[in-house]
Amino acid sequence: EFPTAHIGAGTVLDSDQAKQVIEYGATFVVAPGLDEASIEVTNNANIPILPGIATPTELLRARNLGLRTVKFFPAGLVGGPKMLKALSSVFRDMRFMPTGGVNAENLTEFLDIPSVIACGGSWLTPPAAINDGNFGEITQLAREAISIARG
Repeated sequence: EFPTAHIGAGTVLDSDQAKQVIEYGATFVVAPGLDEASIEVTNNANIPILPGIATPTELLRARNLGLRTVKFFPAGLVGGPKMLKALSSVFRDMRFMPTGGVNAENLTEFLDIPSVIACGGSWLTPPAAINDGNFGEITQLAREAISIARG
């Protein structure tokens, strides 16, 4: 139905899961942490991966592995936009996708950081709305997020 859509897989925890989602057709992978074996699998398949980092040490490790884009997770618990601004000031060649604690109230603050390429948030897909098949609610939340992002 959507031939140009990119379908990714999130919360990929290890290299076996990375292999599996690639076999199923994922065109990118997002992970909550930095797993070198998963990075090797995705690199060998020429599939981008955004591993999660929360500290300067993890970010340096990701950078030393050749990555230039990472997931900043859990953003809300590890200092939020202030922490991300501090990391960005030192790691100027890195790009970030904050998740975990991103919401309608702080989305603009994250998006105002030049090194942020995207934000993720489960607030866009409440479990009750998914379970009830209430895609109207999910659509409305997505529209609100787009409106916030556009300013």
